Amino acid sequence: MSISKMSKSERTKQTIIDSAMTLFSSKGYEATSVDELVAKSGIAKGTYYYHFKQKEDVLMYIVKSDFDKYFDMSEKMAYDDGINGQTKFEGIMASLFRNPEDSAHIETYFEQGIPTHYVTAIDKIRFDRLVPPMMVG
Repeated sequence: MSISKMSKSERTKQTIIDSAMTLFSSKGYEATSVDELVAKSGIAKGTYYYHFKQKEDVLMYIVKSDFDKYFDMSEKMAYDDGINGQTKFEGIMASLFRNPEDSAHIETYFEQGIPTHYVTAIDKIRFDRLVPPMMVG
C-alpha cells in the first residue's frame, strides 16, 4: 500500500517503524531508547504507546513484516490449485534458502548477536508462516 493511501494512524505507525529501522541499524537495538524512537518519529510518547506497548513490539513487527514478504510467494503457490504438489514443495523450500542479505538489516540491530529470546520469537514466526502452506494438499 502506498503511503498516500494509508490512514493517518497507519502513516504514524510506519513513521515509527522507519525511525526504528534507522536507529536500530545505526545504534543497535539495545542502545536505542523509546525516547529516541519518539524523538526521531516526531510524535508524542502517548502516540508511540498507542501503537506499541514496548520497544520489543517494534522489533517483532519489523521481523514479522520481513517474514510476511518472505513467505507471500510460497503461500500463493501452496494455495494455487493449478500447481502440483512437487512444484509447491520445491517453491516453498526455495523460499527457505532465499538470499540471506534480504533481511541482513535485522542482524545489524544486534551488536553482540541476537539474544536467545529473539531467536525463539523469530523461529516461532517462521514456523507459523511455513507450516500452514506445507499442509495444503
